[in-house]
Amino acid sequence: MEHVYQETIDLRAADCDMCGAWRPDAILTCMQETAGEHSARFGLDRKAMDALGICWVLSRVKVDMKRTPRCFEKITVKTYPLPQRHLFFPRVHVFYDQQGEEVGAAGALWVLMDMNARRITACDEVSARFPRVQGLYNPAGMPGTVRMPETEAEKGCITPRFSDLDLNRHVNNTRYMTWCQDALGIACMTDMEIASFQINYDAEVLPGAQVETSLVRSENSFCFAGCDGDRQLFAIDGALRAR
Repeated sequence: MEHVYQETIDLRAADCDMCGAWRPDAILTCMQETAGEHSARFGLDRKAMDALGICWVLSRVKVDMKRTPRCFEKITVKTYPLPQRHLFFPRVHVFYDQQGEEVGAAGALWVLMDMNARRITACDEVSARFPRVQGLYNPAGMPGTVRMPETEAEKGCITPRFSDLDLNRHVNNTRYMTWCQDALGIACMTDMEIASFQINYDAEVLPGAQVETSLVRSENSFCFAGCDGDRQLFAIDGALRAR
């Protein structure tokens, strides 16, 4: 069993923003797909997970890009799991350019969701199939708790659309960064890029939800969250840098 999965991808126009940079939501898509491919090599592909009545969902993720790759670059992605922590399955992604230089890294905490009960669950069969590895390189660290600043925020409301939903019938983990970039706006995102971010996925967002959003932005940082009444659904914070 290979503990490390590696794949080289070509950044296409569809992966990049209007400034030609790899979009944060596209980085999350890359992470999702390579994590899924690696899990399949442990015998945990979609068919096997469906048979168990469970699916993978992200609980938290942290991404730190030393520089943002550009359209048409070749990027090598290495990903590997770290030892399971209770119900959490930590996973690392490291991104390299064609010269072998590390351009970014990410840490993610995955959990298993019971598809019928719609709640986090344990599964001995999944735990048994994952490699028990120690001492692997973890440059990004694991994500922490995102807290919204207690200051005036720009308010909005989002109703999930068909294109926001995935096979698990909820808003896909990548879409929250799309919502965040749209909230930051064209003027901000033309001059600035997102250098790092972390997301807490606190509750799944289902079709028909009315997501009340809050955005707080300073010169070089931001925080964006969505709530359903008093219940926080997700929260994102991150750092901006000039393009």
